[in-house]
Amino acid sequence: MRYLPISLKTENAQIALIGNGEAALNKLRLLVKTSAQIQLYAPSPSLELATFLIQQSDSNINHLSHSLSSDNLSDVIAVFSCADDADENTRIANWAAQQNIPFNSPDHPSICTFFVPSIVDRAPVTIAISTEGAAPVLAKQIRAHLEYFLPQNTGKLANFAHSLRAKVQNRLSNMNEKRHFWENFFNGDIATHFLAGNAQQANKLVDDALENPQENNGKLYIIHAADPDMLSIKAARILQLADHIYQLDGLLGDIEDFTNLSRRDAQFTKISSNPNKPEDGELIMQIAKQARCGKMIVVIGDASTQKRKAKIANHLSGKDIQIEQLNSALPSVESVNQFSQAQF
Repeated sequence: MRYLPISLKTENAQIALIGNGEAALNKLRLLVKTSAQIQLYAPSPSLELATFLIQQSDSNINHLSHSLSSDNLSDVIAVFSCADDADENTRIANWAAQQNIPFNSPDHPSICTFFVPSIVDRAPVTIAISTEGAAPVLAKQIRAHLEYFLPQNTGKLANFAHSLRAKVQNRLSNMNEKRHFWENFFNGDIATHFLAGNAQQANKLVDDALENPQENNGKLYIIHAADPDMLSIKAARILQLADHIYQLDGLLGDIEDFTNLSRRDAQFTKISSNPNKPEDGELIMQIAKQARCGKMIVVIGDASTQKRKAKIANHLSGKDIQIEQLNSALPSVESVNQFSQAQF
């Protein structure tokens, strides 16, 4: 990853935009959605740009009819140069570099110090998709898929959650209770009702959840998958929520392909797929202890590790620990046959 995706605070800030034509107009349509004061340097705006400025006369745009000079950059947090002249873009890039100001110029990636990603806007929820300037069209296609699947009310759901933070903080005593509440909030009936427009029922469910908090019972998930692309939707969601992930030898995909789906604070342990390893008893006791402490545990491996997973499940099935097994989205015949023959 050559570029770090960040969210730049625009409140009480200035952004410089240079250009008279279509490229500047396209960038302006994005920047006008921010809280920044836009300093637009456009001595000879095109008809389309001039029309947009009239339409946005009460917005955060300050149209300047003179060209940019290096002195104009002293108070800005970012510079966008959309000049038709490549030499002018390079000159402005050098001015920005001298003052350590992030610089972007569409279609000139070699002089950019940052890129503007494709954005899915559900403010305050925003999703940025970047290809580091390599394939902008691909980023737009990914954005189109996310736009289709992400509910339009996602931003309102985030604001609803924000309005409850103080209430949850006062009612729930420890971090595990709070995390359990928020996981249920976003993955359960509360979010479903709110996104469907039933805010009254959502608030009632919130009050019920805080009045009678559910015990955070641990659970063991055994996931049969060799590749992250083969995970079912539920298995991918479980990986995102897991506290500890045990990886069995034999995964075809890189372990990072799986860990990228998980929480950043999740723990990972790689264990042998040999079902006769002497440390089996210690491992099973560790998983049992974690589950009884309310942890969500995942054991993941491919078809070659079925006996190992079967042994773990067999030893824990009678110890009052919830166990659920999740197959690949498209399990192979070999995987199904091997697991059906395993001894539980």
